[in-house]
Amino acid sequence: MSSRPGRLPALPKYRVLFAMPVLQALCAWAERGYEARGKAERLGFLFGRIEQKKRVVVTQAVLYRGGRRTRSGAFFELGAMLARRRAIGRKLGLRPLGMFHSHVEQAGQAGHGFSEMDIETFEDDYGMVIEAVVSVRFAGRKPQRTSRKVLFGFEESTGYSYNIRVLGRSLSGARLLPVQALGAGRKARRGAGR
Repeated sequence: MSSRPGRLPALPKYRVLFAMPVLQALCAWAERGYEARGKAERLGFLFGRIEQKKRVVVTQAVLYRGGRRTRSGAFFELGAMLARRRAIGRKLGLRPLGMFHSHVEQAGQAGHGFSEMDIETFEDDYGMVIEAVVSVRFAGRKPQRTSRKVLFGFEESTGYSYNIRVLGRSLSGARLLPVQALGAGRKARRGAGR
């Protein structure tokens, strides 16, 4: 994978599809970070394929265990993280698509979107075509929302609410892409549960 920006596709009109096991894993990792002592973000890698039908299909996610995490960030040595992402991609035989990280509730609020630092990191890492953020918070009841650019989920047994947003590359920088669960029925695509 080249680290030059000209080698990666701009994805302004693409949509991102997540395999259901990937969505379940992302939510479970975000939940573990939420429940960790002092709460902590989780981060990892996304793998899959880019199709000619203007679809990015995420078929595998792998938790990154390097670096250090706090409730408001995840910090890692860039060279070690990039080497690990390439090695995992080779082992899986899949294209590295990018990263994911979680945002956990703090003082009753969960950061749902991307911070300026998230966007800068994404734009600086030319090996990524997408970046996903998984927000988790205690909601107590199922949210009644739908959106093309956000996947919502709710775990009834815990009362946790999740939302997933995805950044993609465009010629003018990063932008939110439409996102959905792979294989979900038309009605379930927006607001898919966990």
